[in-house]
Amino acid sequence: MTASGEARGKDAATDGGEAFETVASVDELPEGTLLAVRTAAGDEVCLFNYRGQIGAVRNVCTHAEFPLSD
Repeated sequence: MTASGEARGKDAATDGGEAFETVASVDELPEGTLLAVRTAAGDEVCLFNYRGQIGAVRNVCTHAEFPLSD
């Protein structure tokens, strides 16, 4: 999460040695929701807002092999 309230994926800017790209804004991710996004590299990521904390995981359930964002 950036100070400007954007969720970022890999490749556009650096933050502590990691590369990121903007994939969504916080306004698109209200508390308690999930959002599927695709990075410029084509990776599908599931963003989540859990109690105000923004996170991102690969958008595939390893148990049932379906999108987590569904």
